[in-house]
Amino acid sequence: MPRYSSQNLASFGAASSTSPGEGKRRFCYGKNRNVIIVGGKKMLDAGMCLKLLPTYAVDDNGSRLTKPDGAPVLTSFYDQDGQTYGDWCRTYECVSWFGQPGLHFIVWDGNPAINKYESPAWLLYRAAYKNKETPGIGSLFCDLLNRQAGFQQQTHVGSLKRPESIVFVSATQLYSRPDKSAGFGCYDLADQKEGNSRIFGFKKTAAESLFNALQIEDQSGHKLCGDMLAAGPTKLITVISKSFGHTASPKPPRLQCVSSEGPDYQYVPRYAVSQQNPNESMVIGKPNPSQDGKMSGEQHWVILHDTYNGNPVGFENYAQKISTQNNSFDEFMYVPSFEEQADLMVDSFPREALDFAWREHPEYLRYLRSGTTVVQMPQTQFTGSAAPAAAPVPPPAPADNFAQDIDPEAENAFAQLQANMGQAAPPAPEQNNAVMDAVSAARAAAQKARAAAEAR
Repeated sequence: MPRYSSQNLASFGAASSTSPGEGKRRFCYGKNRNVIIVGGKKMLDAGMCLKLLPTYAVDDNGSRLTKPDGAPVLTSFYDQDGQTYGDWCRTYECVSWFGQPGLHFIVWDGNPAINKYESPAWLLYRAAYKNKETPGIGSLFCDLLNRQAGFQQQTHVGSLKRPESIVFVSATQLYSRPDKSAGFGCYDLADQKEGNSRIFGFKKTAAESLFNALQIEDQSGHKLCGDMLAAGPTKLITVISKSFGHTASPKPPRLQCVSSEGPDYQYVPRYAVSQQNPNESMVIGKPNPSQDGKMSGEQHWVILHDTYNGNPVGFENYAQKISTQNNSFDEFMYVPSFEEQADLMVDSFPREALDFAWREHPEYLRYLRSGTTVVQMPQTQFTGSAAPAAAPVPPPAPADNFAQDIDPEAENAFAQLQANMGQAAPPAPEQNNAVMDAVSAARAAAQKARAAAEAR
């Protein structure tokens, strides 16, 4: 499918993991489990270094573009207008740690022909927000909305949160060699399958920092980031937390960086320091300040630098692997339909909440109904266009509380009656008379026993 204008990284800055064949799974941003969200202390403690990679370019129908010699066309860093960015990054509206257990999926891919507010996730969030003070259902919605305050990621307990924009970037993570020798390696390009993340998601502060870093210009008006998808050595991206280096021991180097507000000194990871030019000026991007000028919560900053462990990084040694292991962005990402989203959500939210939020959308409610208990009935052969009506089930017979009051004579009469009814040939006339006498005696005995019981 084509890339929509709202998916471009430039629009993000201007405006501010069920995959097929695998059944249900909670984390489903990508089709092949190779998408990761950048964040968290464990991931960013030492900084995360990324090298941007191109994807295969596609036409408006989603088909790969090829050169005259049949080779695939790779995406460029900038689009033809030179202002918007190529298809190496896309913005999607997503949920993460959504519900309990927490779900991760793309809610809306930016298609202007689709109303995102008709998605089951948006319907649930808006219904909860508007009805949190409604008697009855309001207490349930308040509990779901307030669960975010005490949310702990490692518990896998999610909450009802507003869908958010996440910028997904085509890249590979750089790492130091185990022997600590100078050099670098790329996870998915060096056949290290245990860490082969191929698409990295940047949430709000990280995405704003990336966009702001890419916008910084020199005195002549040229972007300092350059063409980060060029074949030769290019700028690298390092994501750090705001508090990086402040509590470390020993302290990492503190270098001068170029920011949108001028020179800025910042602690940087040691791998980002150039050995040939240790005083190199790096580019740093920070998130946009809030309306009151303050930023709260976790913040992620982006640093652009030239080398990794003193080595420039290019594509020359990996051209063949990029060609054989690459995909288009649509082939990497998984965008579930609204119905598939509803199917994911029924296991993570209370049925009462979903039933209330989706009450005008039977296409979603049918997934909720499918969770009810189903009794397997025997198959019945019939003809016609409709199934035959089920036969009414007779009510259970009342308990016989007078059985112990029937005298032995009446019991013998009933036994004689059952023996006569079981005969293959009809009884003789004299036997019929005896049977009728036994029936009469049994009835009289039963009435007598019933009257005696009532008298007691």
